[in-house]
Amino acid sequence: MLDDRPRRRQRPCRVLLVGGGTGGHVSPLLAIAEALREIDPDVGFLFLGGRRGKEAELVPAAGIPFHATPMPSLRDPDSRLALLRTLVGVPLAFFDALARLVRFRPDVCCTTGGVVAIPVTLAARFILVPVYLWDGNALPGRATRLLASFCSRIGVSYEQARRSLPRGRTVLAGTPIRASLLKWTRERGRETFAVPADAMLVVVSGGSQGSERINDALWSALGRILRRAGKPIVVVPADPVPAGSTVMIAYDGSPAATRSLRSFAASGLARGRPIHVAAVQDDGALAFEIAARGCELLDREFGIRGEPDNIVSPSTTTVALLERRQQLAAGLIVLGGYVPSPLARLVWGSVTHGIVERTVVPVFLHY
Repeated sequence: MLDDRPRRRQRPCRVLLVGGGTGGHVSPLLAIAEALREIDPDVGFLFLGGRRGKEAELVPAAGIPFHATPMPSLRDPDSRLALLRTLVGVPLAFFDALARLVRFRPDVCCTTGGVVAIPVTLAARFILVPVYLWDGNALPGRATRLLASFCSRIGVSYEQARRSLPRGRTVLAGTPIRASLLKWTRERGRETFAVPADAMLVVVSGGSQGSERINDALWSALGRILRRAGKPIVVVPADPVPAGSTVMIAYDGSPAATRSLRSFAASGLARGRPIHVAAVQDDGALAFEIAARGCELLDREFGIRGEPDNIVSPSTTTVALLERRQQLAAGLIVLGGYVPSPLARLVWGSVTHGIVERTVVPVFLHY
């Protein structure tokens, strides 16, 4: 006999995503979410991260609900004050996450580890939610090794990582990559990150415990790369250049600054963007005169209108330019001047180093 009673519809799966800080913790979770949506468009997501990290920007852009716990997802590992704030934040983040989990009622938790994931993972296990951990390092960090004890399954990208994790629950899973990234073309990428078609683009990729050595190696070679290139180089961080955003040209009137200014104007990147030509001097009148000369050159040779911007600041040139970049909300910095001496240029201990290392927007260089 057939049972014709109406059956209660099974609710869609709900997945809790946990991670934060750098893109290495966020992007794999977005790739997992993208793959699960391909399987079931009705699957529900909630992303719990920390404060100060990339997750607050990347996750909502992917259409996933996001909540920042009281935990900082980026901190100075050598700062005792930062360590103290983290320790204080753990119990607060635990109860904050627990309240979110009770309301969301996830079926599974996926995390990429990190300090920010510790209280959330503990909250998930407290209400008996199974946890899947993924780690992309050859040598898992302390937080990952701690979280592994509470996880049902662990996925890694390197066979070497299995030695540091529970072997019975650890599998070689590879690295999750968003399929949408594979649709990008060279032309679209250069346009998005404001890289001229003829500019040399050096891609430096790395992270976690090996990133400092990679950065040091790049800086030791950057001066030689620029001198040999003979063409502009764009140093691109993670963020694209918004359409129509302001361009700040750091100009000191030197031949190097003039070459960089001309190269930028010829690249076509100035089209449709407000231009500020900034000069830093102790004397405000002199700074305005130098900036005005740069604007005059742009107008005379390329028909580009720029706004002279004189900066008089008691701080260093690097700090002054970075502060003005922030005030202007500039999406691109053009830098060619402010190289104090041939020796400084040789060892790259110049303003260029400081700005490229500390800014969050692309920097156009031509020496």
